[in-house]
Amino acid sequence: MRFSPTLSATLICLAVAGAGCSAKPGNVPTSGGPATPASAKSAPSYEAVGLATRAYHKVWNDGDQDRCLYELSYPQLEPSYAQDEEAYARWDRANRVIMDAAFPGYVATTTANEYDIQASGERYVAECKGELEEIVKELGEQDTEYMNYVQSLGYTTQLFQDGIVSLALQSYSYTGGAHGLPWMTGLTMTLPEGDQLTLGDLVKEESLKPFMQRVRRDLLAEWGDVLFEEAKTQLQGFVDDSSPITADQQATFSQLEDFYLTQTGFVFFWNVYEIAPYAAGQQTIFLPFDDVRDFLKTDSPIAPLMR
Repeated sequence: MRFSPTLSATLICLAVAGAGCSAKPGNVPTSGGPATPASAKSAPSYEAVGLATRAYHKVWNDGDQDRCLYELSYPQLEPSYAQDEEAYARWDRANRVIMDAAFPGYVATTTANEYDIQASGERYVAECKGELEEIVKELGEQDTEYMNYVQSLGYTTQLFQDGIVSLALQSYSYTGGAHGLPWMTGLTMTLPEGDQLTLGDLVKEESLKPFMQRVRRDLLAEWGDVLFEEAKTQLQGFVDDSSPITADQQATFSQLEDFYLTQTGFVFFWNVYEIAPYAAGQQTIFLPFDDVRDFLKTDSPIAPLMR
């Protein structure tokens, strides 16, 4: 894919290094501006680049209200000035990493393994429309007027500097029932390589267990009152465990992706139903870099954040 110096109509919002762009599900930003070069201090390891929001919107309105809504708002890296083919290929690869994290379950791929947003949106709305029309025939308009199906995707930029971008990808789906399902996915990657970072890339191997014990200790302290009893028991058992880390724990913690980064620390999150009832929402824990500095690799990609 290529981006012209002038943003097209589908590029809704633009953020440069150190700023950030957000789009909550169901609420696509409408402001924007030209990209500006990132400073050498804030982005020493990659060429000037912006983060543009691309959006797609498809809806079926029955004449009175929107009944089926398919809405995507997702980020794509965009060079701030014309570059050579090799540079564009790097951004294309990095953008594919973003889409691979954001799109599964929302956007289908073609036989060429390319994401087909338009076809996916049209299919969702057509299937939704057919289902709702059948329900209306069966139950009547009065008993079904509240049914408004939604499938949306948005994001917030949590960090964009020093060769790192960290995103919180937020999805929401409602297809009937008592409530919809919100879901968060974290994505942190290096620029310009587009390499996704997991916890093992940032935390020393020998420190993975004490690091995660600290995370879970904080989780219990802040959210203990709302957790499932079984989850609370398991978490407390791990916090109190003084035995060496097992091979399974090592593998699980090393590959952990359920976090994002800010300028000053980690944010770990748990989605609805993972450790608590739906009514408790998503649980998050902020862990400052300064509090766990001894656990972190000194040569990791986030080392510049701790200067």
